[in-house]
Amino acid sequence: MLKRVSKLRKNRQLIKALVIRVWNDDRASFAQLYSLTCDDIYNYCRYILKNDQRAKEAVIKTYSYALTNILGLMDPSLFEAWLRRIAFQSCFDMLLYSSDENMYMFSNPAELESIPFFERQILFMYDNRNLSEAEISRILGITPRKVSAHLKSARTHLIQLKGKGLNI
Repeated sequence: MLKRVSKLRKNRQLIKALVIRVWNDDRASFAQLYSLTCDDIYNYCRYILKNDQRAKEAVIKTYSYALTNILGLMDPSLFEAWLRRIAFQSCFDMLLYSSDENMYMFSNPAELESIPFFERQILFMYDNRNLSEAEISRILGITPRKVSAHLKSARTHLIQLKGKGLNI
């Protein structure tokens, strides 16, 4: 376990250094960032989209956006979280605008946008993609208890928004 934590810490330090190099126009460093993170991003997209080809398309969109907008990332230590957020949005958009998805499965996309990102992705995976709390826990690398807490919090936020009479 200690070796795994040490390896993760080293990877995070390497990712941070690579982001800084990309900021300085080193495209080869972006290729290294891709190789360090693409498996996790692909698996994340695969869980959400439930389709290999569409997951590959989402990965392409994610990294294209990341490369174009990496200068907007203020803290290089947040690269992995930023990338996952981009991946979520890519998958969400693909599902929302896909002709083979039931548009009514999204009760109101504005509702999802109104709650914090971490809660939004968990609620979306659970309610719209029918993933179990255990699956979400594995995907996000958090405990099932945290998944449950974030689901409860997301639902509470939505109820509060509706209670305030917001038109979402």
